[in-house]
Amino acid sequence: KQWYQRRVQAVKKASEEIYIRGGYIRKMQSLGTRTLPNLKLTKGAKHREGTYLLVDFDVRASDLDKIGDEYRRDKDIIQQYILSKTDEEFNCGETLDDELNLQLKDLLFKL
Repeated sequence: KQWYQRRVQAVKKASEEIYIRGGYIRKMQSLGTRTLPNLKLTKGAKHREGTYLLVDFDVRASDLDKIGDEYRRDKDIIQQYILSKTDEEFNCGETLDDELNLQLKDLLFKL
C-alpha cells in the first residue's frame, strides 16, 4: 500500500507543477507498472520497474523548460519526455515545386 501512496503523491506533484505554471491538463492515462527494459540508474537509485503515465496538457511554451527542470530534479520521476503536439497538418509544399514533388512520389512508389 505504501508504494501506491508514493505513486499517487508523485502524480500529484507532477500535476501541480503544470497547474502552478498556468497550464491545463486535458487527459491523463496510466499505462501501468512494468519492468523496465534495462536497469535504470538515476538520482542515486537503481530502478527495475516503473509506472508509465501519459499526460496531455496545455501550457505556454516559455514554461516548458521550467516544468522539465522540476521533473528532472524530482526523485520520483525516473525519466521524462515532453513532446509538442499539434492538430495541424505539417505542410512543406513550398520547399519543392509541385512537378518535382510528383516525380519524387512516383519514383518512391516504384521502388
